[in-house]
Amino acid sequence: MKRIISVTVIVLAGLALIVAMFLYWKREQWAPAFGGANISVQLADTARYQQNDPRWANFHLGNPNTETLAKAGCTGSSVAMAMTNLGVPYDPGQLSSALTTEDGFTPRGLLKWDGISRVTKGKIRVDVHSAPSLDKLDACLTRGDYPIVKFLIGGIVPHWVVVVGKH
Repeated sequence: MKRIISVTVIVLAGLALIVAMFLYWKREQWAPAFGGANISVQLADTARYQQNDPRWANFHLGNPNTETLAKAGCTGSSVAMAMTNLGVPYDPGQLSSALTTEDGFTPRGLLKWDGISRVTKGKIRVDVHSAPSLDKLDACLTRGDYPIVKFLIGGIVPHWVVVVGKH
């Protein structure tokens, strides 16, 4: 009996170590919610799109087997708002259709960031920062760029929004 318990404890400890290593390897970089430079910036905020708007809610993200804009369109809606505010007007439905035509989605319906440049014929360029920081966010806002940031709702569900100011 002691031997079975010992083996079980060793196996469970080994599994816990493997899971911990995997989670450490897969972790994402996150910036704190508050802080950075003491600046006050307000960018133009003329486009307000919601992913569940009935005009485009049922558009699929790439192919018919993927999620709809209503369920998983926060990234595309945020990008459409940023593009429109920068003078390249697209609503989320138009953007989803254009990205589908330009191979701007993965087979699972995730946005290929370089698809934005193809859709806009180079008018909009996307810089992806794998290690976000408040300094980068402040620099984007100061330049007049529209940062699109990901955060986790309840620490679990990823959600994307466009940032239009800081005070």
